[in-house]
Amino acid sequence: MVWLTCVGTFHLMRPALRGSDMRASLKVFALMWLLFASVSAVYMNHYSHAKTFYAWNIADAAFAFTVAGVSNGALYRYFVGRSFPAEGTR
Repeated sequence: MVWLTCVGTFHLMRPALRGSDMRASLKVFALMWLLFASVSAVYMNHYSHAKTFYAWNIADAAFAFTVAGVSNGALYRYFVGRSFPAEGTR
């Protein structure tokens, strides 16, 4: 569900973002990772060993969001079929 939300947000924000699809995808996925980390911090307050679990949760999410962002950037043009101008051409 998180991945679907990230991809949907990327699709809506893509016309306003500069740079290649890969760069724009990583920008959006980084923003969504920050939102995930913030919500996780609030949620982790209910556990007894929150610091260790939170650190591993965030490290795992950073890896997963990066892989998903790179995949989304690489496959976006294939599925959507349109590209946007490169940075500096607007």
